[in-house]
Amino acid sequence: MSEQLLEKIIEELQGIKQLQQETKQEQYEMKLEQQGTKQELVALKQEQYEMKLEQQGTKQELAALRQEQQGMKQEQRITNERLTNIETKQSLIYNQTGKLTEYHTEIMSSFEKLATKDDLVYYDKKIGEHDRHLFKNR
Repeated sequence: MSEQLLEKIIEELQGIKQLQQETKQEQYEMKLEQQGTKQELVALKQEQYEMKLEQQGTKQELAALRQEQQGMKQEQRITNERLTNIETKQSLIYNQTGKLTEYHTEIMSSFEKLATKDDLVYYDKKIGEHDRHLFKNR
């Protein structure tokens, strides 16, 4: 009986050893999982840091774009003012050209009513003939 008892104790001890090894194996696997989780956490923190850096870069680019847009708006205002000035001057030139054209037309019309050099020669000749005729008839 003592032999059986001893065998039973040995069997139980072997079972306990087996359980102890399984527990150690589970504990080792849990440590590996924990290390993997820590590595994932470190990787996530690194990604988060990189994203923050990228976000800061994007914010700076956005600020630069806004500043550039403000500059373009200012240039557009200046261009609009210049265009308005040009349009005003163009309108004045158009009106002045119209007045000059009317004046030119009036002058040309007046010139057409005036006697030309050929007309004056003709009139001179006719008046001379008329005067001679009157002088002869007297």
